[in-house]
Amino acid sequence: MAINPVALNIFGLEIYWYGIMYVLGFLFGFWYIKKFNKIKNLNNETLEDIAFYTFLFSILGGRIFEIIFYQFSYYLSNPLQIFAVWNGGMSIHGGIFFGIGTLYYQAKKHKINPLQLIDLFVIPASLALAFGRLTNFINQELVGKITNNSIGIIFPNYDNQTRHPYQLYLGFKNLLVFQFLFYIQQFKTTKPGTITAWFLILFNIGRFITDIFKVPDVQIGLITMGQLLSTLFIIIGIYILYKNKYKNTNKKLDNIF
Repeated sequence: MAINPVALNIFGLEIYWYGIMYVLGFLFGFWYIKKFNKIKNLNNETLEDIAFYTFLFSILGGRIFEIIFYQFSYYLSNPLQIFAVWNGGMSIHGGIFFGIGTLYYQAKKHKINPLQLIDLFVIPASLALAFGRLTNFINQELVGKITNNSIGIIFPNYDNQTRHPYQLYLGFKNLLVFQFLFYIQQFKTTKPGTITAWFLILFNIGRFITDIFKVPDVQIGLITMGQLLSTLFIIIGIYILYKNKYKNTNKKLDNIF
């Protein structure tokens, strides 16, 4: 039985699970960054502004990447659907790219170390994205390939085939990334940017692997568009780790975790 993507109907106003998850993700992220903020000269008022703009431009970036890289022809023919975000259609790579770009700009504006600020944000973002994938499951979007495995699920709004619950694979992967990043934040001493680097590496390695079970949307040779973008983000993460390790040759990094 399919889960209704509309969570509540209040006097004719339909409230979707998609919107609820975005709001809950923002609230959790805001609580987290305020609780674990250790950046000097970064007060709560400034943090509120940064969080708001980061959230806003992450959504914008997710939509832009989805339009450009995944469904350009569809949105060109149906321009009004560009604004129907409650129907799904967000690229996580676009959200990450625009989110990090916004954090970089805000850090420079407020004279904060950009990598230190990004480190603070990517940890709650990984958990928020884990719950966001539950919404994809409810909406019966981003379905997996057909399978005979007992873990398979029928998505009646898509078809009557038994398919991999790809959305749940992604959610579990994001949860593991959050646990790892939270651990190194709490128990390891790292240079600014190290947490960001591991986020980019682990998040996207997981995405590359889980995409094996996904119905491919855009194929680029032997890999999907998602796998291609993931590879680029992995390379960026490795580059950040490399710079962190070797940019100060006279200072040995105690933990390159």
